[in-house]
Amino acid sequence: MKKVFLLLTIALFAVSLPSLAESKGSLPGEISGVIKSVVVNADVTLVLVNDNERLVRMDGSESFMKNIRLRQNGTELIVDAVKKVNLKEKGVIYIYAGELTNIQVNSAAYVCSSGIIELARLDIMINGNCKILIRNIGDLQLHASDYYEFQEETRRMLIRRESLSKL
Repeated sequence: MKKVFLLLTIALFAVSLPSLAESKGSLPGEISGVIKSVVVNADVTLVLVNDNERLVRMDGSESFMKNIRLRQNGTELIVDAVKKVNLKEKGVIYIYAGELTNIQVNSAAYVCSSGIIELARLDIMINGNCKILIRNIGDLQLHASDYYEFQEETRRMLIRRESLSKL
């Protein structure tokens, strides 16, 4: 009887394991504190958010979660991939934007904001064939290395202070 129960438990665990790997969740405790700078070395989708939780979070498929490596060096977050593959459609990395001052993109990443963020100044260095779509209330400075050019589209909008609380 004990053997049947043990085999049944192992079988249930094996069946639930793939669903756990594909579940959404926060990152382990190794990423903590204020993130002021982000270096993106992987072909990923990076979303800047304004939520109050101040977390770095990854959501995505099992292959996305296995291939992405996040490292923190002081206030700098470094996003790397184990393999040089396009992971933009496999998952998303969410980063709290409230303290960001600098983003360096060294890959074909897609960097965007979820809604309108409010940063006094954000410097973005382009060192890859990336796409950037950030809506910011404040100064957004784009720079490119000698090997890349960029086309900037800027739309200025007049937003009343009362309307910001509704966003």
